Order: sequence, then structure tokens, then C-alpha cells
Amino acid sequence: MGYRHVPPIIFGCHIPHVYPIAEKLHARLHNLLFTTAFYSWLANGVRAFHVINNYTLQFLSRQFPRARVAKIYYPFDFDAFAANADQFPFPNQLPAGKFNIIWAGRLVEQKGVHDLVRVIDEINPKLRDRIAWNICGDGELKPLVTACAEKWRNVTHWGHVSNQQMASVYRQANLFISTSRWEGYPYNVLESQALGLPGVTFDIPGCNDMIDNGLNGFIVKDIKEFAERIVFFVQGNKLPPEAATHLRKKIDRQTIYAELRALFEATAADQPRKKSVTLTA
Repeated sequence: MGYRHVPPIIFGCHIPHVYPIAEKLHARLHNLLFTTAFYSWLANGVRAFHVINNYTLQFLSRQFPRARVAKIYYPFDFDAFAANADQFPFPNQLPAGKFNIIWAGRLVEQKGVHDLVRVIDEINPKLRDRIAWNICGDGELKPLVTACAEKWRNVTHWGHVSNQQMASVYRQANLFISTSRWEGYPYNVLESQALGLPGVTFDIPGCNDMIDNGLNGFIVKDIKEFAERIVFFVQGNKLPPEAATHLRKKIDRQTIYAELRALFEATAADQPRKKSVTLTA
């Protein structure tokens, strides 16, 4: 059809535009497609791009310098999610008297399950009597988690937990961690912070939008630093008082709705007027 024959197009770039860690073939092919001149040619007629993290904003602004690129976060109702903790209680209790760490997500390569096991192996030799690792989720790498739980008695794999019950799990915990290798918009960070949990994540797009280093958690570069930041919390160190509400102020639903509407209106206004045609007999 061609872009000239349709209304102005806003492309929602809501998956990682580039995978920072691309080990498997499909991830490398993804990076190749989205960063080549072929993709730039395909999307050249797009009038605006809607992105959900700073990394994609910067990348697309360089790739499509003539297009409008707007970073607008997804809205999230922190209070509604936190209320699930009372309405949908988790049927199990996390280990009492322990520093409970929560990891939640699909057990797949993207979520960094191998790195999760490495972090546990790094910390447990010295602190296994003080820590309880709680892993929520299911997926193809479940055998890796099962083996880890058999190796370390302080590791519990709870399997799949419904999204509604996760609020109750977070409320029982002391710290949330994410070992994801790539994300677009990590809802598990938002959900854990709705219950006031600090977080530790790798420094990847999406996560480094949600976590401001040293304010509501820590973003880290490698396994060693990941372990150090977890130990920081296990030893009783705290974040500033504003940590619990920091993300709520950043992800304000009314502001987000207004920004989305402004993007739609500005893009519609860019549409060139069609030339009038006079027909004569």
C-alpha cells in the first residue's frame, strides 16, 4: 500500500529493539534485522515511534532522525496490585526468621536463570544460614532450578504463582532480584516495588529505567557486584525513606495518558493535506 496511502503511522516498539546479550541464533538474527539498512528502509515512512525505555529512545532517535520518537511508560496501578496481597493470599509461608529473596519470572534464557544460579552459588557458601531464596515461575530451564534446590537447602522453587498471588509473596519478602538479560518494560520490578521491596537488577534497558541506583535499589554490571549488593541488604543496610514511593511518582498514570494523547494529536497534525482535484467535463 505504501505509507502515503494510509493515515500517519505510530509504531509501538515495545520489545527490546536490540538484545544486549545475544548468545542464541534467534537473538543474533533479531539484532541483525533491527539494526540494518533494510529495517530502516521498511520503517522509513513511519511518522512516530512509541518506546518504553531510554535505551530504545536513544537508539531509534539515531536510526530515524527525522521521525518523532516518544518515550512514554506503560501505566501501572500500584495500589490495585498491592491490594491483591489481601484479596488473593499466597497459600504458603516463606521461611520464617530468614532474609527472604524473591526471584520471579519465566524460567528461560531471557530471564538469566543461569546467572541466578551463579549468584546463589556465589553467596551461599558464607550466608546460606541467613538467606532464603524463593524462585517463582516455570519454563524450559526448570531442571536447572531443581538441581540448584537439591544442592542448596535454602533454595525453594514455588513453581508457577498467579499474578494476583504474587503481591502476597512480595509482601512476605525482604528483597527482589532480577537476573534478566534483556527486557522492554519489566513489570516484576513495578510489582515488587508496589509492595515496597528494594530491587537488584542487571544494568539493562527497562530495568535501569525502573531502578535509580542507590535510591530504590541497585543496578549492577556483573555477578560479583550482584552478590555484593545482595549482601549489602542481608547485612541490614537500608535505602533512603523515599525509596518506597519513588517509582510511584515516576509511573504516574494521569501523566502517561496525557502524554499518549499528545503524541496521537501531534502525529495526526503532521499529516499532509491532500491536494484538491477539480474535475471538468
